[in-house]
Amino acid sequence: MWQNWPMSREPAPADAVIASVRQWIAEARSVVALTGAGISTDSGIPDFRGPQGVWTRNPEAEKMATLENYLADREVRKRAWRNRLDTPHLSAEPNAGHHALVALERRGKLDTLITQNVDGLHIKAGASPQRVIEIHGHTREVV
Repeated sequence: MWQNWPMSREPAPADAVIASVRQWIAEARSVVALTGAGISTDSGIPDFRGPQGVWTRNPEAEKMATLENYLADREVRKRAWRNRLDTPHLSAEPNAGHHALVALERRGKLDTLITQNVDGLHIKAGASPQRVIEIHGHTREVV
């Protein structure tokens, strides 16, 4: 499979890469997908470290995600909980990337979907909750 990947220093044309990935998926018995913040940016949810990322635009925001700061400072905890109520992902809708992974699942190709995201958009798009592993949890409920 990997032997077909172009090894030149020049980037492969996007069409060639897409064709290779399609072939790998077609030949695979099953696949596992790993997603992060980038898959949800087209749904209007900013990533953390990108050019328009939450932490790039507001370095103070990273404190709300750092356990040491969160536990040490009551004001950080209050801002973090307030931020959870105002977050854009509560009204976000799944995008083409989320739907493409659901299509792979429905074709019987996607075995497991591992995500770092807490936005729930994979499940909202129709992914089977039994196949989705949300390694950072989710925001669909609070305990």
